[in-house]
Amino acid sequence: MSNQDLHIVKFESDRWKEWDSFVLAQRDGTVFHTSYWLREQPGMEPEFYGLFSGDTLVGGASFCVKKKWGIRIVPQPKITPYYGPVFSDSFMHNGNLKSGIQFLLDKVFSRFDACRFSIPPQAVQLREALIKLPFHETGKRSVTNLRTNRKNGVDPNELIESYSRMSRRNDIRRSVRKGVTAKESTDWNTLYDLTLESFRISDTPHPLSKDHFLVLATKFHELGLCTGILAYSPDDVPIAAAWTLSDRHTCYNVLAGVNQEYRKLNGGSVALHAAIRMALERKLIFDFGGSMMERVNTYLQSYGPDECWYTHCRSVESARFRMLEKTGLVRF
Repeated sequence: MSNQDLHIVKFESDRWKEWDSFVLAQRDGTVFHTSYWLREQPGMEPEFYGLFSGDTLVGGASFCVKKKWGIRIVPQPKITPYYGPVFSDSFMHNGNLKSGIQFLLDKVFSRFDACRFSIPPQAVQLREALIKLPFHETGKRSVTNLRTNRKNGVDPNELIESYSRMSRRNDIRRSVRKGVTAKESTDWNTLYDLTLESFRISDTPHPLSKDHFLVLATKFHELGLCTGILAYSPDDVPIAAAWTLSDRHTCYNVLAGVNQEYRKLNGGSVALHAAIRMALERKLIFDFGGSMMERVNTYLQSYGPDECWYTHCRSVESARFRMLEKTGLVRF
């Protein structure tokens, strides 16, 4: 296949469902690539581009665009671990991936002053190909492998035994014996308030406003793509929360929170244990996420996940953007 066989189509809103159906059917597509997610990112406009070979959709890219100071950038939205280019499963293996990626970068991403996106761990061929490509011929680029944690292929009935730290196993068992329970919930207000409390304790801004979270949670629950979990004390007080998003192959650990007054009951561990179990019962990979903070990563590792890597790409195409970034007028 030559580049003459390929062409780009920008999908307007009346074709976004076509893109969503395509991306959710691919091994490397995620819920974060969909219009359902990207259209709800404040202060940015979603854009969707299909890569066609003849009349066949074989790939494309989805992302959000932010305009400021006369420049157009593609940032990575908050709590959006993966997005950017996606290719069909068949295209990934027909020997044309390299030319397809280069075509997409040249025809789509080069239109912007700067861009960044991350490729999920399972997209091995795409990640390897991106590392080898010049990305943008005239731009300044970086391609970095970052750490994440995933759990897969464990019998849900033997889940607790798979946790690598004995203290984690004992904490969960002890809490359950004391009467701590965890169950699915659509009490989005309580879920958010618990996550907000944890962000406050860590002196970190919450990535979402309450109104934004309520919109996302309601919408994705209706789509069957999110799960809320609340852990309860023996006297039925909500003490911890977990909120996950999912697609056809992976469940993503997005937000969590703990009522500090009841922290000794280890409700956070019980809620996360329930979230992992539900994902494995649905034959999904559980993606814990990763952290550059060793303390957080050590906590996640106590659940016995496999450490794996995803690829983050960053490119600055225009000299004007580099100047604005250097002076601190824009952050990227």
